[in-house]
Amino acid sequence: MLVNVLAKKIYDIMRIAFVQSKNQENGEVAIEDIREMACRHALPDDFWLLPEVFDTGWNLRPGERIDGSQNIGFLRQMAQEFGISIGGSFYLAEDGCIHNRFYVVTPDGSEYHCDKRHLFGDFELMNVTPGDTMLTFPLGGVVFRVVVCYDLRFPVWCRNSDDYDALICISQWPASRQQDRSLLLAARALENVSYVLNCNGLGASMVYSPDGRIDFLMPKGSDVAFYELDVERLRKYRAGHPHLRNIDKFEIMM
Repeated sequence: MLVNVLAKKIYDIMRIAFVQSKNQENGEVAIEDIREMACRHALPDDFWLLPEVFDTGWNLRPGERIDGSQNIGFLRQMAQEFGISIGGSFYLAEDGCIHNRFYVVTPDGSEYHCDKRHLFGDFELMNVTPGDTMLTFPLGGVVFRVVVCYDLRFPVWCRNSDDYDALICISQWPASRQQDRSLLLAARALENVSYVLNCNGLGASMVYSPDGRIDFLMPKGSDVAFYELDVERLRKYRAGHPHLRNIDKFEIMM
């Protein structure tokens, strides 16, 4: 695809930050951790990826109050203060429902969001409303698609209809299922001829290149690490592997 829809800058190399707070069970501390990381490491035009439910992790208890709206203000403030694009998910109470919402903000004020489609675990199945809209958004000449954690297991929901260049998966996958995660990330990259960027709140964030091979693994114990997404490399690979020309047409019934 590689289009520049409403994007003001085009990059040959995009620097992407993978963030993991060691205090994600405490929202205020987690947010302060992320801000401190940005103070130390952020550069203008970075794209910072936060994991799924970056301010709570999976430590929600029955009856715990959920709001999440303050996180939108936090992301807006970070984008403006550091000149970065930044996105992650959090539980958001809205119109009497709870959503696991991915929200991204760019320095020019553009904002995009989607809700997790495939819910996982007792808390989400009993309390969270599933999303019904895919998110594809442009940034710096690259078009991104977003899925949230368990969505990765469903290839139709991740399918590239020649409308994105990189798939973002934010997650909280435990180490006990790391082999599953690695295989699924590789499959999504290979079948969609796309980069797959996985920011995982429980460690081992990684990137797979369009040939289905691992291209980046976040060092153990790191709170933030950087990957340079090479746009020209994707162009060249797709020129030699034009599989998206032969995709099947389909429609997802909600």
